[in-house]
Amino acid sequence: MYHNGSYEQRHYDRFRLNGALFAAIQGDNFYNPACVVDLNRAGGCISWVSDEDDLTGKYIKLDLISDKNRSILRSLQAKVVYFCADGQNENNQNNSAKRYGLQFVNLTALERRMLDHITRKYALQE
Repeated sequence: MYHNGSYEQRHYDRFRLNGALFAAIQGDNFYNPACVVDLNRAGGCISWVSDEDDLTGKYIKLDLISDKNRSILRSLQAKVVYFCADGQNENNQNNSAKRYGLQFVNLTALERRMLDHITRKYALQE
């Protein structure tokens, strides 16, 4: 699969979300959540206004939070596999936000099913 002229390594289609799902990065200020841009059972992309630099190769834990501040799925572990700094992505609406591509690791069968359900619930209708 190819995307924007580069080899795409995703094994599942990503679904763009409707802007109502956020990720609270554990260890970061809870009041600075990341916006979940797209998602599937294997990973996703978040847009995060943060002082953090390139986290590619690092592992993080995150909680998925609804726009009503309800915790949906807690303590997901993910490896950061992609980083895009300020202004490098033409789709970046907020100049101070950075994009991080995530690959989920060590998911249980229940977490994978929950991610499928969450993706369907929050995906943009095409």
